[in-house]
Amino acid sequence: SARQYSGPGAYYNCLSRELSNLRLTGGRPDLSSASRQEQAAIERACDSARQYSGPGTYYSCLRRELNEAGYR
Repeated sequence: SARQYSGPGAYYNCLSRELSNLRLTGGRPDLSSASRQEQAAIERACDSARQYSGPGTYYSCLRRELNEAGYR
């Protein structure tokens, strides 16, 4: 949305922020220790982050939801 509505400066700032978030999160967390039902619930809880905020924020949300469900 930054590229489409805010121009190149906002777009590159968004890319930089998302790359930083991805580095900090360590990539997509491993959901394999959770059951398929739990995995689906965790992914649904983070759906808005996936749709509107980008992968760094989405992965952070997945990791937070995993931790809250008792998976480390």
